[in-house]
Amino acid sequence: MKLLFELSAQQTSLLGLDEDERVEYCAPCDINIAGDMIRDTYVVVTRRRMLLLGPQGVEREASLEACEDVRCEAQVDCGILTVKVDGQEEIFARFSMKHLARFSYIARGAHHFCNKDWRTVVSEEREKTCLKCGRALPGTDICPHCDGRMVTFQKFWSLCKPYWGRLLLISLLMLSASGISLYMQFVQRNFIDN
Repeated sequence: MKLLFELSAQQTSLLGLDEDERVEYCAPCDINIAGDMIRDTYVVVTRRRMLLLGPQGVEREASLEACEDVRCEAQVDCGILTVKVDGQEEIFARFSMKHLARFSYIARGAHHFCNKDWRTVVSEEREKTCLKCGRALPGTDICPHCDGRMVTFQKFWSLCKPYWGRLLLISLLMLSASGISLYMQFVQRNFIDN
């Protein structure tokens, strides 16, 4: 599962990173605190800070040295990322359920940074939705919709090409067996009625 999304040069400049500071985790946040759908908003985690980057700039910032805990919680139809500072828990970001697993890894990594444990968390899970179109992936890493239907058909055809004669024979036998079973019903009806 992808935990470090690419930011444009303009978005990176809005972060105000120090020379020795780099982005460790970055994930899209698609719901604001009020519950409205939003775009181009990211939760960015460095070893020192956690930032909520919106289209206009940094909307919220938390120092990880001051944080006691960072958690990801599932709510009704959404998830929240909370930070605990001086015993007070505050909602830092809100996101849809498709990002819940991603933010749970990011929260674990940010929690490590709060405790001055500098190892980064890596996710071995596969993506469940396409990152381009948002559709569910059918047990593969490649989206058939984004890949193109013709490309998928061409791959299937190249797989079946050496066996096309056998597949054609089997298909003809199946069609003739279906036709005979349908025809037998008409013969049976005529036999009973007449």
